[in-house]
Amino acid sequence: MARKPKEIKRLQGRPEAEIDWALVDEYLKAGCTGTEIAGVLGVCPETLYTKCQSTHNLVFSVYSQQKKQGGDGVLRKAQYDKAISGDNTLLIWLGKVRLEQRETQQIAVSAETSKNFESVMNQLEELQQNGHNPSSMNSPEE
Repeated sequence: MARKPKEIKRLQGRPEAEIDWALVDEYLKAGCTGTEIAGVLGVCPETLYTKCQSTHNLVFSVYSQQKKQGGDGVLRKAQYDKAISGDNTLLIWLGKVRLEQRETQQIAVSAETSKNFESVMNQLEELQQNGHNPSSMNSPEE
């Protein structure tokens, strides 16, 4: 007659931690780290990581990245919807971030600055016409 395998009973230590994966998923979508989530659940981060591997057959970094990306998508969609519904501030922000739109800056040059610039350019042109090389003017004589 075949013997039945003995059941292994946990005699010592804490009871096995139960992980609320729906709650973990929500925190990951919100961008929380594994350490932060472990703190909320009242477990050691290593326990969370080990449970992720045994429950989902994924290392926690891969699992968390997948969930975070889902949260990022939901957030982008919510921002887009709010902007399209008339939030001008969000429309401008999304335009700058997503579309790389920038506000152009007008540089005002005073009449005096323009006149001084024109005078310097004329002096430079005269020197060039007379055969002087402006780049060698400050060089030591050979």
